[in-house]
Order: sequence, then structure tokens, then C-alpha cells
Amino acid sequence: LVQARLISLRRSLTESEDDAELELAHESLIQSWERLRRWYAESREDLSFLAQITQAAELWESRGRRDDEVWQGDALSDALRNRGRLAEVPSVVGDFLDASQRREKSKLQRRRQTIAATIAILTAITIASVFFAIAFRQQEEEALAQRETAEEQRRFAEEQGAEALREGARAAFLRDDLVQARAMLRAALERRITPLGRALWWRLDREPLLWRR
Repeated sequence: LVQARLISLRRSLTESEDDAELELAHESLIQSWERLRRWYAESREDLSFLAQITQAAELWESRGRRDDEVWQGDALSDALRNRGRLAEVPSVVGDFLDASQRREKSKLQRRRQTIAATIAILTAITIASVFFAIAFRQQEEEALAQRETAEEQRRFAEEQGAEALREGARAAFLRDDLVQARAMLRAALERRITPLGRALWWRLDREPLLWRR
């Protein structure tokens, strides 16, 4: 192709023949050379991408390589995929894509840290809620048990008091102190009604003496 003057070969003194730059001798070959025309059509998308990213990289370079101007998301994914089809890209494009990847990794890492922190907080809240629910339930059970114990003690005290009054009324009846017996038995029946109390009241009710001086 070089001897036919279809391609020009350019290389410097430090370059070997494998590293030389090739250039079409005539632009008309793109139209007349069918295989070359097919290759050019296939590479047009790559050339368009290369021109676009080169412009973006040079603008990024001229503005001081700011992190907020690199590509992200789908644009970066498409750029990396298209870069894989190219044998070589300008150094500024390589730096631009490397900076884009670093920021994307940093953003992904921050997102993961945020998710992990959120999960940790929600887990802590859940554990604390379960702990407080268990503690509250235990307090309720303890309070209920204390109320039941207090109620049992109250009933026991009433029973003991009623029994003491009933025995006092019985003793007064045996002493023939009917007024005292009625008073004590009435107090006993107000606390607790028992068959023994009813029987003693039945006996006192049949005694005519209501008052003694």
C-alpha cells in the first residue's frame, strides 16, 4: 500500500516501523475503497465518542480538574465500554476517566456507608424497642403481681379481723353481754359474712334485750 502510494508512512528517528503513523494519501479512497469505507463506518461511532470525551477532558483539564465536572453514572459506564474498543486514547482522556472512576467509587463507598449506618441505627432502634417492651411488660407483670398480693393481704386481713370480731361477739354472748355481742357481730358481718356469723346473729336476734344500763 505504501509503494502504491495509497498510504503514507510517517515515523521519527526514534520510532520503529511497527510504531509508525499511517495516513491516507487521498481522502477519496474512503469512498472508492469499499473495505476501507466499511471500516470507517464501523469506527465512526468510536471517533465520535473519542471527539466528545476528548473535548470534555480538555475542558476539565483547563478548569483545574475539578471533581464535580467528571462523568458519572450511565455516562461513565458508556465511556468505559467505548474505551475498551479503542487501542489508545489521549493521556488527558485517560486521566479524565480515572478521575471519574475514583469519584464514582468514592460515591459508591459513601452510599454503602450511609446504608450500613442506616441499618445499624434501625437495628439499634429495634433492639432498644424490644428491650423497652420487655422491660415494660415485666413492670406490668410485677405491678399486677403486687396488686394481687396486696389484694390477698387485704382479704386475709379482713378475714382475720372479721373472725376476731366474731369470736369477741361469741365471747360477749356467752357472758350474757348481748349489746356488746350485737355490736361486735355487726362489725364482723360488715367485713365478711360467714355461716358462723349468720348463726350467731340468728341466736342474738331472738334475745329481747337491746339496751342495758
